[in-house]
Amino acid sequence: MREPYPDERCNCGIQITPTESFRAIVRLCAELGWSLGVHVVGGKAIDIALEVFAEVDREIPLAPLRFSLIHAYLWPEARNIREARRMGITVATQCSMQYTFGPLLVERFGTAMMATATPVRSWLDGGVVVGGGSDSPVTPYAPLLGLWQARTRRIAGTDEPVGRLQSVSGEEALAMYTRDAAFVAFSEHERGMLRPGLLADWTVLSVNPVDCEPEALRDARVLATAVGGEVVHEA
Repeated sequence: MREPYPDERCNCGIQITPTESFRAIVRLCAELGWSLGVHVVGGKAIDIALEVFAEVDREIPLAPLRFSLIHAYLWPEARNIREARRMGITVATQCSMQYTFGPLLVERFGTAMMATATPVRSWLDGGVVVGGGSDSPVTPYAPLLGLWQARTRRIAGTDEPVGRLQSVSGEEALAMYTRDAAFVAFSEHERGMLRPGLLADWTVLSVNPVDCEPEALRDARVLATAVGGEVVHEA
């Protein structure tokens, strides 16, 4: 964190990988043409990651490698979003994490601060590619929970949204969990969209995830699933 936790139980948190070690990892990956995903929770962690990325990016462009910030919550700033966009850095976000851990974080930071803790809307508006995931098995894996939370900003134990202005549209939520997740994983050549030449992986839902009311996603059912064009589940 940039500032200590309000209850000071953790001070500013723990940097697991020293900056010098992280710098060496980033440079090695860039030199070898490898992509890199780094877990960053807290504004200071995001600052450090992007500062090191920028150092290496000046010599080896990172955009083709799609380095990613994993989690990237607890107050990224507008400058972080601009830097990520400039270097082609992606974000892997987990809306089910926001749902599951939201109550604890509200308790520690308050509702007003938590409203912008995971600013999905701001990342998207800033032109950053955001892939949706779950962080399973730490939090529930079901994509429908992620789609619902991204649109409603609800957290466990309350019917009130936390950070309504950071919600996304139905189309944006679906893209996060399909097309853009595939892009972050370098899989857009085989999955993520319904298009000739890609894997015929698809699901039939009981609602239209793009234009249904957000609350309908919570009780939506999977009516059929196909993998590689073969139906493997039918309700």
